[in-house]
Amino acid sequence: MTAPAGTPEAASGPALEVEGLWKSFGSLHVLRGIDLALADHDVVCLIGSSGSGKSTLLRCINLLDTIDAGRIVLKGADITARGVDVNTLRRRIGIVFQSFNLFPLSGGQQQRVAIVRALAMSPDLLLLDEITSALDPELVADVLDVIRELAYGGMTMLIATHEMGFARDIASRVCFLDHGVILEQGTPAEMFSEPREARTRQFLQRIIEAGRL
Repeated sequence: MTAPAGTPEAASGPALEVEGLWKSFGSLHVLRGIDLALADHDVVCLIGSSGSGKSTLLRCINLLDTIDAGRIVLKGADITARGVDVNTLRRRIGIVFQSFNLFPLSGGQQQRVAIVRALAMSPDLLLLDEITSALDPELVADVLDVIRELAYGGMTMLIATHEMGFARDIASRVCFLDHGVILEQGTPAEMFSEPREARTRQFLQRIIEAGRL
């Protein structure tokens, strides 16, 4: 029997396992059977068009959105099981969003503070949701440098990002989401140089044409 999240009896294993995850909002199927695993110290970047399901996946992992089917396992503990202490769980999974609610600091400083706040409880996993999208271009590099330092320090991270150059440099694995499924995944070299799927190639070609890769 799997121990509840947040208890010392939780079994060891991969840092995160997502199995058969479905999430709908009304008749809209946002996530359609997502399977994903992260080992300790992995940095996995989620890429894809807006509306592909990246943010919803992160919100489901943090239990901010209730899943419809599947399960999420953190360090061997099924955190979607009945009776899980959500508050205890959220001390183990830090999350930083694209919009920030701190003021009157600058955007870049606010995001650095938000990252520090998410790290305050020494989480097992850090989720980052497009955290540079609301920043002025000159501030993006500062925030990405903070994330790069965390990666080099061994923090396990799942990052939804439109910063393709950053994903290419920092990720141990890149996952391309399209219409609620992980259509393709691989190393940055595989994904950005030799993508297998036509839809992935189309997406990346548009990124290249926009000068973002």
